[in-house]
Amino acid sequence: MLYDLIINSVPSNLNKFEIARFLYIRLGSLVSFSTVINNTDTNNFYRLLNLEVDPYTFNEIEVNCYTWAQLYSALLSHFKINNKIVKYWHSYVNFFIDGKKYVADATFGRYSDLSRIHYHDKTSFFGPCFYQEKYIDSNVVDCDRYFSFILDKIDKKINYSTIKTDEFKKLLNYIRNHKINIDSSNNIISKLEFIFSFVGQLSFGYYESKEFIYELEKNIFTKEELSKIGSIEFKKINGFNKIDIIQCIYTGFNGCYNYYILCPTFPIKSVTNDEILSLLSNGFIPNKKMPGINIPGKMK
Repeated sequence: MLYDLIINSVPSNLNKFEIARFLYIRLGSLVSFSTVINNTDTNNFYRLLNLEVDPYTFNEIEVNCYTWAQLYSALLSHFKINNKIVKYWHSYVNFFIDGKKYVADATFGRYSDLSRIHYHDKTSFFGPCFYQEKYIDSNVVDCDRYFSFILDKIDKKINYSTIKTDEFKKLLNYIRNHKINIDSSNNIISKLEFIFSFVGQLSFGYYESKEFIYELEKNIFTKEELSKIGSIEFKKINGFNKIDIIQCIYTGFNGCYNYYILCPTFPIKSVTNDEILSLLSNGFIPNKKMPGINIPGKMK
């Protein structure tokens, strides 16, 4: 179970704030943001935001904001760190050490701390609360230089490097030093396939992988090249709390397109027009028109 796995991995030489940080990073590295929460109807959306789980037996790899808050709160409580779940339209955790209030919010925003933690970026929603008054709940973190310095020291102590992963650094060095063997006859496709072959080896979640791809694209493609790349999401809802989701990334012009798909259960792969049509015939619904695909009338 996640709870036991994390509790048993906490080093013995940490103070309470260092423990809170370790738990934040460790939990964030083991879970990804749910593909369900942003892809369901309004009624079920609110049901998911209010879904109670047992943090001691929870063993899923996907979480939403309230699920994450319940897990993190239980972990803090195990180490006698006073905390509370703040729950409005979004849930997060405030915890209290030596009379000070701190924010922990790993699921806020499109580019959440879950994404940052997965590829060792600096986090944005962990630290002293900007509003220290007890009657104000806020996830705004007061990250001054002094706290950033302290956090860097703690991260080093708990072996969390806020430098991009070794693989990411290696990839960027290849790009900057022009060591990528890219077919000049179709530069965009060659670059995309290079990115996808790399991302296919990572263990990120669906949204975390998307963010990683965007980060790579910004470093590899020119603005003109980026304008020729698009994406479409296909989803198939199978009842409450069940969804299959696939992203199709495409590039092309003049009616000639290349398609690649990303989903949580297998690496990115190249697909054909017929395979896209097969997705449609099996109940997957695109969120916008698919360029280069002639959809038969019975599927529309």
